Amino acid sequence: MREKKDKILCGEMLRQLRGTCSQQEIANKIGVSSASWSAYENEAKEPPLSTVKKICKIFNVTSDSLLGLPATKTSDQPAITFTSKDVSNLIHAHRLAMERIAELCHASKAGTPVDAVAGGGRATKIA
Repeated sequence: MREKKDKILCGEMLRQLRGTCSQQEIANKIGVSSASWSAYENEAKEPPLSTVKKICKIFNVTSDSLLGLPATKTSDQPAITFTSKDVSNLIHAHRLAMERIAELCHASKAGTPVDAVAGGGRATKIA
């Protein structure tokens, strides 16, 4: 059994969410016994994840609030998502860029003007 300070769910938050409803009413809504709900509120027992999801849905709260975590915003920027194809393309482009850099370095060491390798521009050696 964890120490009280190490509890996952915040019992006080559950009591506040329940408001004037009885423990039995809430227990019925989430499909547990009133004894289980009481144990959750008193932090004597932790609900399974499926029950936590039901609690969040019924009370329209986030799991962070049930865990007693502060409501924080990580960024003002929208989340950027990448598909596996995007990631694959980025890796391929990076690999090509690294190969190109290696070619230029090799050409420079060999004394070949960079423009001959790079395909234009002024002839400059990489030091």
